[in-house]
This record gives sequence, C-alpha cells and structure tokens, in this order.
Amino acid sequence: MEKKVLTKYTASVWFIHRLPLPTASKLIWKLEIDTKDPNTVNYKKLLEQVVKQTASDKAIQRINATRSPSQQQTEAVNQVVQQLQPTVSITKEQRLAELVVKSAKSETVVVDQLTKAFKKLSVNLLQQVQS
Repeated sequence: MEKKVLTKYTASVWFIHRLPLPTASKLIWKLEIDTKDPNTVNYKKLLEQVVKQTASDKAIQRINATRSPSQQQTEAVNQVVQQLQPTVSITKEQRLAELVVKSAKSETVVVDQLTKAFKKLSVNLLQQVQS
C-alpha cells in the first residue's frame, strides 16, 4: 500500500475476504460495511475492530475453557479416581443383606411408633367417652 500499487479500498476488501467467516460477518455488521461502496470501507477502522474482536473472542474462549474441562482433563481425572478407588469389593449378596437388615429394623421402628400412637388414641377416646 505504500507504493500505491493497491488502493486502500482493494486492500481492505481483500483483508475482509481473508478473515474467518464469523469474524468477517461480525465486522461487516458492526461497521456497516458495503464491500461495493468504497465510502464504507476504512482499513484502519477494520484493523482496529478486528484486533478488538479477536481479543474478545480469545477471552471468551478462555472463559469457556475454564467452564468445561477438556477431554484430556476429564480422562486424567478419571484415571486418578480409578487409582484411588478402594481395592476391597463388596459382593452383591453383602449389599442385599445389608438392605434387608436395614429395612427390617426400620419396619420394627415404624410398628412400635404406630403401636404407641394407637395406645394414646385409645386413652384419649376413653377419656372423651367418660366425660
């Protein structure tokens, strides 16, 4: 552009065409550029906007990278978890036996509570009948 071989307009339009499509479309929308109208194309403004837009896009990528872990990070965490898991395994029968014992105990407690509630109810009914 210094030797005036290319016009600023032509260089600017070529610059826009070489940008990634999302960047070019944001740029054209933001600066209201019509590539067929030289009055709407200003190379310095284009360059400034692309620099700002690229910095913004990179910041957003960094934020997104911290939100969701990469595949490598997920695999590394899974490997660590597998190494830390206890080597003692509980058989299916042991787990089922624990459930049966726990449910039997809880049923006994519920039956005892219901028995106490019925006794109180019967005492209250007797008192009301006698009054």
